[in-house]
Amino acid sequence: MNKKKEPLLEVKNLHKYYGREKILKGINQKIYKGEVVTLLGRSGSGKSTYLRCIHLLEEFSDGEIILDNETLGYTENNSQRKPLSSKKRALQRTEIGMVFQHFALFKHLTALQNLMLGPINAKNIPKNIAREKAEKQLDKVGLLHKKDSYPNELSGGQRQRIGIARALIMEPKLMLFDEPTSALDPELVHNVLEIMKDIADEGMTMIVVTHEISFAREVSSRVSILDKGKIIEEGSPEKIFSSPDHEITKNFLKAIL
Repeated sequence: MNKKKEPLLEVKNLHKYYGREKILKGINQKIYKGEVVTLLGRSGSGKSTYLRCIHLLEEFSDGEIILDNETLGYTENNSQRKPLSSKKRALQRTEIGMVFQHFALFKHLTALQNLMLGPINAKNIPKNIAREKAEKQLDKVGLLHKKDSYPNELSGGQRQRIGIARALIMEPKLMLFDEPTSALDPELVHNVLEIMKDIADEGMTMIVVTHEISFAREVSSRVSILDKGKIIEEGSPEKIFSSPDHEITKNFLKAIL
């Protein structure tokens, strides 16, 4: 299907336990540069945990995550897995943008300040250059006129667009979206999805957890179905939505379509 030499992201046998509870049960996935992979599945199937492991917000119990030929979170020494320093992990996380369901903006900072924080603190970019970059990103998502507004002065859709701009300003190699429209009123969803489509059209590699089936149909390169911590089926949107193979996929789609 894909003739590119190396995947941008490779996940190998990823497991995540909370005590005795197994959340992720050996996920294997390769994602190539420029692909948009949509993750679908019932609530509790492990979708958000999977993204949080990739972004190093969660410690994974076993397996390996490789981004652009660099192992994330750990180093191997004499077959022993050793966590990287917090500084090194933080640096790796700058390569991955993540947009959360509930915005995760700093309430005491303006829109502009929210965007400037990462480049200044994580990349040591001078304040004047960080400001220029922040204003450019705000303009890109149509919110430059709101640069001095605080999050509580903005609508949910505006806050989410600022969340996307804040992730993009770090110039990540990979963007993760965890149900980015689920906390929005229906009339606000469209603008956020349009921004995401624009990002995809520009060639950004994306993994998207969503229940917006129209987005999954139109924008995805592939759709992956998660169930009980495993990818049970994966394929093109046409294949998954028209003729899925797995009974669980059929029942899930029947419930949401």
